[in-house]
Amino acid sequence: MSDRRGLTADDVRQLLDLLQEDLPRDECATCDCLLGFVTQLQIDAVEDVSDLVAGWQVPREQMHHCLGCDPCPPAAVYSDYLRRKNRDIAHGYKFISDFKSRE
Repeated sequence: MSDRRGLTADDVRQLLDLLQEDLPRDECATCDCLLGFVTQLQIDAVEDVSDLVAGWQVPREQMHHCLGCDPCPPAAVYSDYLRRKNRDIAHGYKFISDFKSRE
């Protein structure tokens, strides 16, 4: 991982793989629950990940607000990510270097 706190391309790939594994509805791909998370990953990355997130991006006119799905797998992954990120930053760690193994 870089000296700067943030995600490597491998970290982003791992998180996108988690999303891909659990998209129950076609509408998930254009929901701002998922797209907000993908945008956050790109912001938090310390490496260029535009090639990784390109396939997840959709035109603004195709996006829709949260449909209120319960459960919402993309929102669950996003909130887990934010909890871990905030915890790691509070403890001075370089966050999310091994997302799957931390609790």
